[in-house]
Amino acid sequence: KRAILRLRDLWRLRELPKTAPETNTSLLIGAKEADGELLYLNVGEGFSGQQPHGPHTLIAGETGSGKGVLVQSLLLDICATNSPESARIRMIDPKAGIDFPWLRRMPHLDGDLITSREEAIETLEELVEEMERRNRLLADAGVTKLANYNKKVPPNERLPRIWVFHDELADWMLIDDYRDAVELNASRLGVKARAAGINLVLITQRPDKDALPMQLRANLTNRLVLKVADKRNSVLVLDEPGAERLLGRGHLAAKLSGEGEIILAQVPFADEDEMAELADLIRSAWSRE
Repeated sequence: KRAILRLRDLWRLRELPKTAPETNTSLLIGAKEADGELLYLNVGEGFSGQQPHGPHTLIAGETGSGKGVLVQSLLLDICATNSPESARIRMIDPKAGIDFPWLRRMPHLDGDLITSREEAIETLEELVEEMERRNRLLADAGVTKLANYNKKVPPNERLPRIWVFHDELADWMLIDDYRDAVELNASRLGVKARAAGINLVLITQRPDKDALPMQLRANLTNRLVLKVADKRNSVLVLDEPGAERLLGRGHLAAKLSGEGEIILAQVPFADEDEMAELADLIRSAWSRE
């Protein structure tokens, strides 16, 4: 029988880094089906012996798969476990923020939600420029990653990690100039963004070859796949069939960079009211800080 996992319950069980309590790069995905252990997405070094994963992530799943709940829980996790000074969020959302009404109120959000193709292209180009600037700073400081740079410089010169979420990717990828811009800039970020502390999370309901060209897929080495429409889509995102047989409602197949096999897990659930309540608690906590 399926266990209904509550987001709050899993948050009570989760680990957090002790060395830098206001900075966290290990996001809670859910609980593993095999043993109930918590599953994390580690875009940094991980902690407590966790396996580090790649910097960029693809989330795929059809309507009713639990994709929206997963994305919102990852966003809440970033806001809850990172100070607004140590993590910034850029959200590209073709649906104009319908699914993320609480995110506009979070101190971690850079600017407003990005809801037009022109703004999205400008944002991706700006991030490539920022990546190049940061890599020069790291080279001048004689370090190879963001965490070490932030340890060497004064607090007012520390650089925040930048999380770039792109919801409903397929909606705009059918437009040639947009697809070209995403492929080019995501490829450049894919090569050098890890050291600079810039992480892409691309989200799609239709993981077909039009929405996910091969070059783009190659740069998204972490795959969080919920139930997809058919075997072909499963092979496209997991390199094997099976995701079409997932149960929906948060049943997940995770193929994470550095892990030897696909991990089945259950994503925790929180309804809209609970998401909004958690967001208010997080915002008020950081404002008190």
